[in-house]
Amino acid sequence: MLDVVALYFNGMELVQTDAEWEQYCKNVIALVSDSSISEADKDALVKGVTVGYASSKLWKCEE
Repeated sequence: MLDVVALYFNGMELVQTDAEWEQYCKNVIALVSDSSISEADKDALVKGVTVGYASSKLWKCEE
């Protein structure tokens, strides 16, 4: 699971626009959902990506 999180963070650095960020999060969720990891790990990773995406939107509203 840590390998997946590391790849997620590495990929985040390549995202430059809001549209890319949204698509990146959708792609990560799709990859996690289609993976062979346990359902509990899938759920935790998807929730993490979702919260990260929502948090980024919130921080942009605060600027």
